[in-house]
Amino acid sequence: MNKILKYELLAGGSQKGQTAILMSYFILSIILLVALTVANLMVAEIQMSRGVANSVPAYFASDAGVERCLYEIYAAAGVGCDAPTGFPKTYVYNMSNGAMATINRQNANNINSDGVFADTHRKINLNW
Repeated sequence: MNKILKYELLAGGSQKGQTAILMSYFILSIILLVALTVANLMVAEIQMSRGVANSVPAYFASDAGVERCLYEIYAAAGVGCDAPTGFPKTYVYNMSNGAMATINRQNANNINSDGVFADTHRKINLNW
């Protein structure tokens, strides 16, 4: 009787261990899936916030390009946007912070400015 009882205890104990290992595997798989999903969402949020942070310098670069073009036109400087060549005209102004403004002057009363900072573009169109 002692041998049978010993065998049943060993067989029953090993079944419980296999179930525990299988359950822990499934629980850890679910935790890993949740952690990877959260990490993916955080990376996307960081990229969006970086784009928003780069948007402000890009917008102000575009605005500065329009202002410089208007200054050259109204000061009758004869250079840049006021150069005596025909239309369309394209000029690039580099800013000290690494931003850049590309000005396209389509006619005498239209200025398109594209401000760029860290691969973020913002555009301003001015008609008068």
